[in-house]
Amino acid sequence: MFVSHARANPDATFFVQGNTQISRGDFLRHVMGVRAFFCDQGISAGAVVGLANTDQVRSFAAMFALWSLGATPLVLDYRISRAELQHVEQAAGVSIIFSDFRKLAAQDGCCPLPRDLPPSDCTAELAFPSDTDVIVDFRQSSGTTALPKLQPIRAHTLFDMTKKRCEPPHDITQGNIVSCMNLAFAGTRYLWFRNAYLGRAIISVPLFFTPAQLDTAMRHALAEEATLPPVIMKRLVEYVSALDNDPKGPRYPNLGKLQSIGGPLIGQVLLDVQRLLSNRISTTYSFSEAGVISRLYGDDIVRTPTAAGRLLPGVSIATEDPDGVPLAVHETGNLVVTKDGKTYRPGDHGYLSDEGLLYITGRSNELFCRNSVTFTASDVAERIRSLDAVADCCVFSGPGQMAGEDVVVAAIESDPANQHNIATTLRSLMLAEIRPDYIRCYPALPRGSAMKVSIRNLQQNYLQEPERYHGL
Repeated sequence: MFVSHARANPDATFFVQGNTQISRGDFLRHVMGVRAFFCDQGISAGAVVGLANTDQVRSFAAMFALWSLGATPLVLDYRISRAELQHVEQAAGVSIIFSDFRKLAAQDGCCPLPRDLPPSDCTAELAFPSDTDVIVDFRQSSGTTALPKLQPIRAHTLFDMTKKRCEPPHDITQGNIVSCMNLAFAGTRYLWFRNAYLGRAIISVPLFFTPAQLDTAMRHALAEEATLPPVIMKRLVEYVSALDNDPKGPRYPNLGKLQSIGGPLIGQVLLDVQRLLSNRISTTYSFSEAGVISRLYGDDIVRTPTAAGRLLPGVSIATEDPDGVPLAVHETGNLVVTKDGKTYRPGDHGYLSDEGLLYITGRSNELFCRNSVTFTASDVAERIRSLDAVADCCVFSGPGQMAGEDVVVAAIESDPANQHNIATTLRSLMLAEIRPDYIRCYPALPRGSAMKVSIRNLQQNYLQEPERYHGL
């Protein structure tokens, strides 16, 4: 589908990166350049190849190149830990990983993907295998409640999912997108697949971006929609507010849709987004296993800014108590989500109001959310306990800078002299999304009469003495 667009209008813009524009024809030439490199490296049909790059456009071109060779790409975060790297290599049968991140490229089983690969004009030779049953992608769980699970996606499934996304209700915008998130996140890949299918442009913001760079991309003449996590929305609000806290209108009137994804964007921050950024904001509640569950937009935001939205078609919500006993309709409890016949328990507490609006009231004490990523205290604690220098560990949360964002603290029973070495080791064991924001080593953790760790005591100490923690 994309190649047909490129050959029909090769000069049309496909990517915008700062002051650089990449046409459809240029992108195909980049694909062929990466393909030639892969051929020189011995990549052939049937291989599973990891891609862990900081340059997302290069990763996208590499996916096309691998598909044309009959190989399967596995897109990874360039910050992946050694433990998770070994796990996905074994689970997916990865033969090699290419990365433009020098620290990762230097590890065993990894190779550098050069940043200056020459493009090739032999685009007429670009073709793709016709086997619709071949694996072309992997959907990954976040790897935050355990090591990530990999679900292979076959060509016909990916094509059907993409086509379905390209046939939305008439009132849903499908335009040129602003993208600042990693392709390792499946939601980002599927938006890029959608725009390749539609022949629409992608305004790609570097992973290491400033609010000013994102603001420039959002104001680009081609920008028509953007999907951002709540934490980035908040930073953008702070940036725009500093420019002019009482503007005559939203800063991005060109956008037909501005959408939050992940944990719901609620309350005053949501109203600030609507006032300062775009009155076409829609906020969603979603999680990795099931995707988007609910959406709040339009007049509902003004009337009920604390709601998570109305359920999407095919979604139903029930609640249950901590023992799994079903609760009455509209009674607050642990959410049980059913979507397309499958049941999920995301770990959030909430209820469905009489007017059909979903409200999120909290989370299980064992579940945290940070940067829209949900993970468990027990999993983080177990990974820390695996270190030789650690006798025990308790992980808990403190209030973040915005609703729904947790500050994660690890209280560790170990010689305080080990704190620096433990912090250094955790960087190699955990992705940045789930590493504790702070750690503190105690000679002995405080315990109650039943010898259980006193979380309340630790939380009080953290709130009273936050400066004594050492950020990772």
